Amino acid sequence: MTVEELAALEGEIAFKKQQIELVKTQITKLRSTIVASYSYSGNSAAYISLDQAKKDLSTLQKEVQMLELKKDGINPEQSMFQSFVRFS
Repeated sequence: MTVEELAALEGEIAFKKQQIELVKTQITKLRSTIVASYSYSGNSAAYISLDQAKKDLSTLQKEVQMLELKKDGINPEQSMFQSFVRFS
């Protein structure tokens, strides 16, 4: 891996980690909104947004893991296959 490729990966990882922090902040705000409303029926949009934010967070965390594996010189697809085979 070239220095430029490594720098690009590190930049992408840093960007994804920033996105993770923003989504975590969004989740915290949505939870506060839901708690303040005291009722599901009055705030179903906040629940839907919270569910989506949790999915976004999970996706971003997986993307960061894949990028960090790639940065370390490990083929992410091969690594996932090996862990699947190991636990089957």
